[in-house]
Amino acid sequence: MPASAAVVVRPGIAAVPSGAGGVGPALNFALSPQQLQERYQTATARLDSALAAVAAVPPEAVSYANTVQAYEEATAAWSREMYPIAFLTAVSPDAAVREAADDGVDVAGRLFE
Repeated sequence: MPASAAVVVRPGIAAVPSGAGGVGPALNFALSPQQLQERYQTATARLDSALAAVAAVPPEAVSYANTVQAYEEATAAWSREMYPIAFLTAVSPDAAVREAADDGVDVAGRLFE
């Protein structure tokens, strides 16, 4: 494979089908580093809110639906929003976008340590 065709991908970063018929947001090469940061912050705020709701369930009210399923749905939704951002670390032609995406991936990785 010619060097110009090589794609360097960070371990643990995967792309998912997106856009029409896909499972996540479409890859958008027009996003600025600031917009990537805003998307990351918005998605993470939604995740934090959903996880706080799970943590607030009183022990006597715990069920599969309001704990395990709610946690899984929240983290899956967050992951779907993060995949296109993470993918930009490897494929964006703009170095500033790759760096911003990489910063988001690094922070995101620490969320689940």
